[in-house]
Amino acid sequence: MIHLTSEISLNGIKAIFLKEAEIFEMQFSRIVIGLSFEEGCHAVCVGERAMWFDSRSLRERRDGVKGQKQVSKYYVVLDEAHHLNHDPVFQRLIEMKDKYEVSTVHGPDRPIQLAESLKNLEGLSFYHETRPHVAADRWKSFKRFELRSGLYPRPSPDESTMHRELEALSTTSVLDPETGRPLMGLDQLEITAINMPSDFPNKTTFAALRNGRIGPCQALWYACTGLETSRPPDPDRQVTPKELRALEGKNDNPTGY
Repeated sequence: MIHLTSEISLNGIKAIFLKEAEIFEMQFSRIVIGLSFEEGCHAVCVGERAMWFDSRSLRERRDGVKGQKQVSKYYVVLDEAHHLNHDPVFQRLIEMKDKYEVSTVHGPDRPIQLAESLKNLEGLSFYHETRPHVAADRWKSFKRFELRSGLYPRPSPDESTMHRELEALSTTSVLDPETGRPLMGLDQLEITAINMPSDFPNKTTFAALRNGRIGPCQALWYACTGLETSRPPDPDRQVTPKELRALEGKNDNPTGY
């Protein structure tokens, strides 16, 4: 599976891939990155797929009873970066942010030195540079100045809690909100809340989840819990001016890509 591009759409982010000479698209409500500084530096890019449904009965709908829409969601591990040193991974963060339209980066607030280095990493959450042609030369993945990731540092989980929560997500089947039955993948296997398609670059994270390696697992935990504890954007919400500009193709990148 080769990633071609990601585009903002009215329903979130549309990621476009090339698979066996055919174009393959996946729709995500949000795409985030989880980060860990344990045993080196690790980053895991995760896309959230959300299915909205109305939990009201037919009678409640007919009678006009108001109710909050419910959502069923699962998380697809799209990409990863791992290195003993944080510098190569930090550069990959910028690339993945541009490549997948990443909205937020979730990671530890310690060590303080690394957390501050991440905060001061130009091209991820901010730009001092204002010239599009210079930015496109400095960051080869550059798309537009408005594409920036919010940083959400949190305390690290204890190891037993982290593994327990990842185990729960990786073994819980996702139910189709319309039928109440488990969702099935193209391989005819039930889709779990953490989904790792074998044709995406996620091999290290997949292996770490099986053998309990703390660094990649912690990065995955930060990404998944960041999504799990928040609500995806309602597809019926009012579109923001920022989203409209992206949808209309108002791109600061002079190359047009």
